[in-house]
Amino acid sequence: MGDIRQHFDEEFKRQTVKHMQENGKTPAEVSKELDIPVSSIRAWRKQFAITGEKCYRRIIIDPPAPEW
Repeated sequence: MGDIRQHFDEEFKRQTVKHMQENGKTPAEVSKELDIPVSSIRAWRKQFAITGEKCYRRIIIDPPAPEW
């Protein structure tokens, strides 16, 4: 017949994206580690960026320049 679809809960998705970002890994690397389609990992990363979950996005903020 067909392939069996995998289902992952929200917490697993968040932890996967967090792991990827904290360890500087690409979606392809994490995909191979966890045997999950790379398209799923990319979608999760995009989902958390769109929903504004700050703890799972890389945010670089430059400090304001001193006023002399």
